[in-house]
Amino acid sequence: MKRYLLLITLLAVDLIACAQTNPKISFLAFSEQLSDQPDSVRFEKLNDYSYDMVDLGRFGHVDSAIVEMIKLAQDDHKPIWEGRTYMLMAYMDQTQSNSMSAVENYQKAQVIFQAQGNVKREIRSLQRIGGIYIHIKDLKLAEHYFRRALKLAQDNNLEDEAANLYTDFATVEDIRKNYNGALAYNSKAIQIYKKLDLDYSSTLFNRGIILKNAGRYRESYDTYMQSLDFAKKQSDQFMEKMVYINLPNTLLLMGKPDEAEQYVNKAVEMAKTSPQRINDYMYIYELLTSIYEKKGNYQQAFDYQKKWIVYRDSVFNSDKSRQLIEAETRFQSKENQQRIERLDEENLEKKRQLWWLYGGVSLLMLLLGLALWQYSIIQRGNKQLGKTNATLSEANKQISTQSTQLKELMQELHHRVKNNLAIVSSLLSLQASRLEDEKAVQAVMEGQQRVEAMSLIHQQLYQTANVTGVSMQQYISDLAKGLMLSFGYDEEFDLKSNIEPIVVDLKMAVPLGLIVNELITNAFKHAYKGISAPQLSIRLWQEDQIYLEIKDNGTGIDMASWQKPSEPSFGKRLIASLTRQINGKLDIVSTNGSCFLLSFPSDTMLVS
Repeated sequence: MKRYLLLITLLAVDLIACAQTNPKISFLAFSEQLSDQPDSVRFEKLNDYSYDMVDLGRFGHVDSAIVEMIKLAQDDHKPIWEGRTYMLMAYMDQTQSNSMSAVENYQKAQVIFQAQGNVKREIRSLQRIGGIYIHIKDLKLAEHYFRRALKLAQDNNLEDEAANLYTDFATVEDIRKNYNGALAYNSKAIQIYKKLDLDYSSTLFNRGIILKNAGRYRESYDTYMQSLDFAKKQSDQFMEKMVYINLPNTLLLMGKPDEAEQYVNKAVEMAKTSPQRINDYMYIYELLTSIYEKKGNYQQAFDYQKKWIVYRDSVFNSDKSRQLIEAETRFQSKENQQRIERLDEENLEKKRQLWWLYGGVSLLMLLLGLALWQYSIIQRGNKQLGKTNATLSEANKQISTQSTQLKELMQELHHRVKNNLAIVSSLLSLQASRLEDEKAVQAVMEGQQRVEAMSLIHQQLYQTANVTGVSMQQYISDLAKGLMLSFGYDEEFDLKSNIEPIVVDLKMAVPLGLIVNELITNAFKHAYKGISAPQLSIRLWQEDQIYLEIKDNGTGIDMASWQKPSEPSFGKRLIASLTRQINGKLDIVSTNGSCFLLSFPSDTMLVS
């Protein structure tokens, strides 16, 4: 149940900030209601409406609202409105587990708030970025952004913002199992909230979790009860439910299963009307399983465990659906590609016939001039040929239309594949958030990056007219910048790229993209420890073969360890396997950093 600590920390401010709007109203109807309102009123109501729609998962309405909010910000020359719109976009990305895009939009908002001197909003954007890095278990980067935000708060005497950040630091230290440090930060936050006469029930709730994790069960129980009193006085049903779901863990550790069950039963009642009831029931039945195991009633524990499995599967069964969708998409993509090729061949044949027809008409006109006595016969033939020409022209137009439609269908298919891969990425991110083993989390997050590298290929295919070729110039640039941001490097990082406009087919683009992802990720993870001015150079060019060079100025690699045949890492095995798949060769030099030079045949290249 430690997971609830993070939930409260990240969402507390957002839940307070979002005003309630009518969740049933469509964007078109809502926008019409605002047509006669001043721009400032329209922006604020669109902002509140959008946050409500994100919470309800109605992202299409939010996309429409964002377009109007950006237009209002630009027309009225309001940079702060633009920054707030980026905050909304990041929140929507975060809700959809698109961490990389969320960080990028929060950073755009932070730059705008900093330029406008709006310190509070700048602190809030930095805090949100730190929250994302907590979610993906990168505590070092999370702490970096929290410290930047705390310095701003302290320099500007914003005690309430400092208290919020102390709560975040407590979360970081609790995850690190530094419970004394976590409690110290938590105490600082509570003292400031008391001094400013602000609500600190969520921070008190977090303290109960930290005390339980630290093995101080009696203090944890007392703290939970204080938090419960606050929640009841303020009619905060969400906080009350959270206490009912978390307090039984402490009671079980205290050897009080009966009392634990009483609070779980209260959680059951509240979950009936909760928007998160599926997740709530999953946690509730997990608790009841533990309670009845503690009581020695194993049959009842087994019954509850079966219910827990049902709710757990209802949360995660989308993985099987995704696999079926991917298989069907691949089949449809291949089938439609074959249809496009057949139609192109038929279209070419029709054009040849048309040219022959034009030649025949010309010949008939010549014969008409030479033999006037055949005039009437040739005239009738010409009329007939005209009809045939019209028929063939119409057929050609239909074939061209069908070809265009099929190309659009291919773009849609690539779009669906990209969306399906986004679902896989989201599921991996969700799985990583539930793991506690750091190596397991790292492995899952690396898998997520590989999925996003493949997703970027399909995104490019549906955004361009060429549905079968991938521009490596655009793809590698986007991938490198995305990885740079995901590892915490800003725009000032010395990234040099010299990539020729080479287009390769999809069969080559996927393994090549995964190799680039592995080599760049390896550089960001291992190369720059102790390097004050890190650099990364990426080159792609064609001579007798296609060459890819990725070079850093890091500490270099141990060639003996790299070439050691026993137990290579998954990343090395993946690079070696993909290099063989494209009939390539990988050379490595470790002088003044690391240099990887990949060469492979150019027979899969489409355009150079």
